[in-house]
Amino acid sequence: MGKESIGFSRISPSGKSMRRLRREIMESDVYGDLLSRLFFDGYTGPAERLIRSIGEDLGGVSVVSSTTQKSMSGISGHSAVFDCMAVGSDGSRFDIEIQCARKGSEVERALYYWSLICSSSLSRGSDYKDLPRIFVIMLCERDYLGKGALSYRMDLCLRHTGEMMSDRLNIVYVSGECADRDTRLGRIVHDLGCVRADDMLDPVMADRMRRIKETEEGTGRMDDFLMKYFGDAYDMGVSQGMEKGMEKGMEKGMEKGRAEGRSDIQAENVRRMLAKGRDEQEICECLGLTAEEFRKASHRP
Repeated sequence: MGKESIGFSRISPSGKSMRRLRREIMESDVYGDLLSRLFFDGYTGPAERLIRSIGEDLGGVSVVSSTTQKSMSGISGHSAVFDCMAVGSDGSRFDIEIQCARKGSEVERALYYWSLICSSSLSRGSDYKDLPRIFVIMLCERDYLGKGALSYRMDLCLRHTGEMMSDRLNIVYVSGECADRDTRLGRIVHDLGCVRADDMLDPVMADRMRRIKETEEGTGRMDDFLMKYFGDAYDMGVSQGMEKGMEKGMEKGMEKGRAEGRSDIQAENVRRMLAKGRDEQEICECLGLTAEEFRKASHRP
């Protein structure tokens, strides 16, 4: 199992925001944006259980690292933020994307994410044959491809004969609504949709959920995570406010900094939830925003 590591922010969010987001995490399954980050970040067990259950060729893979919210940009400047990036002991790369809506689940997106990982996987002077196996795993709450299967695996085959040309390209769709408890993958998928550890079937998955929601260590780490989640935007707002406050007085500057920090936090939260396919009503209810606050945060007319 990997070590957990979530850093501290210099400034914490408001008590009201912390309480709301703690409650969201406590009431969420693993498809939830915040809980999924806590579930996979710095702890290799859940990612390894999922990866090993996808196919016989992955049954012996050991995950040596698991990191959430890693960002990467392509040559054209189009960037991506990976929900969970895992690395196997054999050098294989795994991007695990948690999808609650059809928007964002497109095969083209999965292919683009694969291309970003591919383009960053070889060092200068390396042979092309050194390219590692790369998997983009789309964990969809619904059956995105609509064929009634638990999982779908796409790879690089010669159309004429069906011959596998390379094992480096792998895109896997997993359907949350087609979970079959009689299979290893089905039990893992079932657990992703559970809110309580006692309802989970896999001991590693249940242990992870229990550590997050039912232990003092988990509660402390949750608060650390939420401070980090808010930290950068909040610190930026305070910093800007303090600079302007040098002209008008430190007290007014701090007040303005806090206001700008809250505005930046709202905008960041709205942006992330829109990217996950959440609609305006759901976002407003979750974050406690008015329609006007949503429009300002999302920069919509």
